[in-house]
This record gives sequence, C-alpha cells and structure tokens, in this order.
Amino acid sequence: MHALIVASARNTLHALNRVVSLLRGRNFHVESMAVTRSERSEVTRLAIVVDATRTRPERVASCLDKLEEVWSVRRVERSEVVQREAALIKFIEHSVPDELVFAVVGSGAARVIERSGGAAILEIVGSPEEVDDAIGSLPPVSILEIARLGQLVMVRGKQQTTVATPPV
Repeated sequence: MHALIVASARNTLHALNRVVSLLRGRNFHVESMAVTRSERSEVTRLAIVVDATRTRPERVASCLDKLEEVWSVRRVERSEVVQREAALIKFIEHSVPDELVFAVVGSGAARVIERSGGAAILEIVGSPEEVDDAIGSLPPVSILEIARLGQLVMVRGKQQTTVATPPV
C-alpha cells in the first residue's frame, strides 16, 4: 500500500537537501519523490509516495513538518487528488511487434517520440496505473532503458494542494 504526502518548501537546493537528508536519515521507504515548481517562484512543491507497509506516513509528515524550510505538509488520499506520472521507455524496435506498439499508443497514454538506430522511445503520460500497464505490456527483454518521473499530485476542486505562501 502506498501513501501520498504533499508539501511546500522553500525553492532552494538547501531546502531540498534538508528534505532528502531527513528521508534518508530516518530510513523512510520512499517509492518516489517529485519536486516541482509552483505558482510562486520561491515555493517548491513536493509529492512523496511512501510504502505504508514499511513506513508510517504520519511519521514522515510529522518529521517533514518540523523542518524550517518546509511550510506545509499534508497526507492526501488517492480519492481526493488527480495523479499523473510520465515515463520514457527506450526499447529495441524489431523485438516489439508493431501491433503491440500501436495498442499502447492507441490506449491514449503513450506516443512514439523517436525512432533511430534500431531503437524507439515511447513517451507515456497518465495515471501511475496506466504507466505501469504500458510498461508491463512490453516484453522485458526488449526494454533498454526506463526514465520515470515521480507522481504529480493536485487536489481536486478549489482547495489548494499545499499552502504556497512562505511564513513571514
């Protein structure tokens, strides 16, 4: 089971270093972490996915909340948010049938962005499950590389995902 934690922090490498050091130092089991710009240049948004079977999400949120550079921390449920993930997959072109590539692209979550030197690169954007499904549909022996971003998370409705205002 995965838990989602969103936070807003100062947009500096120092703040990011503090967050990563905290997660590493406490040995939290982080599945992914996406660091994104927000609507304010001085604020960075973090979306952290933790393995809730090995790490208590409340403890992660509590520890993050104690950092001076982190201004807002919140655990969110999957039902309250829109999640998207992106991935690039390079595969050996002749080892994947064209029909399979067309099926993945036809699902709406993927598109072929490059074909050269006997390899092709798929760009996949969708829910984490759609990305998993697209990757899983390709024969593992044909995959040369995968570059996968962490999850982007935004709360549904007018409510802000995190407070994007630094304290005064």
